[in-house]
Amino acid sequence: MLTSAQRFWLEKDLRLQEIKYSNFIEALLEAVKEWNYKTIPTYFSQPHLNVGIGDLAFLSLMQHYGMPTPLLDFTSNPLVGLYFSVEPSSYLASYAEIDNYSSLYMVDITDDPDKPTIFQKQREKLGNIIKEHSEDRISFKLIPEGLLYIDDKSEEFKILNSMNISNQSGSFFFNSFENLPLEMVYKDMTGREEKFARCVNIHKNLRPYALSKLADVEDNPITKDYIFPDIYKIAENALSKALATKSTDEVDAEPEEYI
Repeated sequence: MLTSAQRFWLEKDLRLQEIKYSNFIEALLEAVKEWNYKTIPTYFSQPHLNVGIGDLAFLSLMQHYGMPTPLLDFTSNPLVGLYFSVEPSSYLASYAEIDNYSSLYMVDITDDPDKPTIFQKQREKLGNIIKEHSEDRISFKLIPEGLLYIDDKSEEFKILNSMNISNQSGSFFFNSFENLPLEMVYKDMTGREEKFARCVNIHKNLRPYALSKLADVEDNPITKDYIFPDIYKIAENALSKALATKSTDEVDAEPEEYI
C-alpha cells in the first residue's frame, strides 16, 4: 500500500532529480499555507472552529483535494469502507480472476493498555516529542519515522476540517518513508510476521446489491451524495424542499369582505 506522495515520487523519478522526499513534502505544505494570501491558515485559526493548525491538519485537507501527501485514506466506519470498496468497481468479466474482485482492508487499531499496539506507541512518542519541543501544534519535522494512525476523533490532531472527513469518518495512516509500502513498514516496526491488515475480497457483480443495501441504511444512508457532500447543492436542495412544503394553515374558501 503506497501513499499518493510515494506514487508521485516514484512515477516522476524525483530522487534522480536530487530532490529530497521530506523537502518535497515540506515545500507542498508551505505552498498550501501561502496560497491566496494565507487563506487556509487564516481560516483554520478561527478559534470558534476548533480546527487544527498543525501540519497533519493541512495534510488531511490536501489529501481531499487530490494533492500528493504521505497519508493513506482509511475510515473508522465499516459501512463507509464497504462503499469505497465497491462503488468504483463496475463489473466487466475478466479471465484474470483477481480482476473480478474489489478488496476491503481492515486494520486493528484497538486501544489496549495491557497490550499497546505499534500505533499507540507512535502516538505516545509523538506526544513526548511535542512536549520536549514545547510545541502546541504538530509540525511535519517532528512526526516520528514510521507509521502513525490519525483519526477524526483525535483531539491532538484536529483533522476534522471538511465535510468530507466528517461524513466519511475519515482516518489516515501517515507513512514517513519515500518508497516503503505500509505493510513493509509495519513489519519492520513490529518485528512480527502478522499482517498489517486483513483483506476481504468482494465479487464485483455484488456491487449493485451492496450499494442498494448501503442506501437503505436506517437514519444515515451511505450514498454518493452523503460521502461526497457538495456545498453547491445546499441552496438547490433547500429551495426545492421549501417550495415542496405545504402550509398547514387553513385556507378560507371565500375571501373576506371588508366594508
